[in-house]
Amino acid sequence: MGRSVITITVTGNHGCDRTAKEGEPLRASLCDDPSCVDCNAQRLVNQLADRNDVEEATHAHWPEQSGPVDDLVTRTRRSGSF
Repeated sequence: MGRSVITITVTGNHGCDRTAKEGEPLRASLCDDPSCVDCNAQRLVNQLADRNDVEEATHAHWPEQSGPVDDLVTRTRRSGSF
């Protein structure tokens, strides 16, 4: 069994989950907007987790500005807020 790291950098839609504060859970349900980066990132992690042990998955919003970071395994806002 091997380990892998996948890094994806996306420019585009802002996503839909803007209300969670640091330490709070993200939205319970995923939206239906096909361009929503928040929900598409979560769907990708969910698909990988169906057949793999996902150890860590984060979504950094505006990383060059130290924006919020979401933990896509625990579905919580790890740090920051909008």
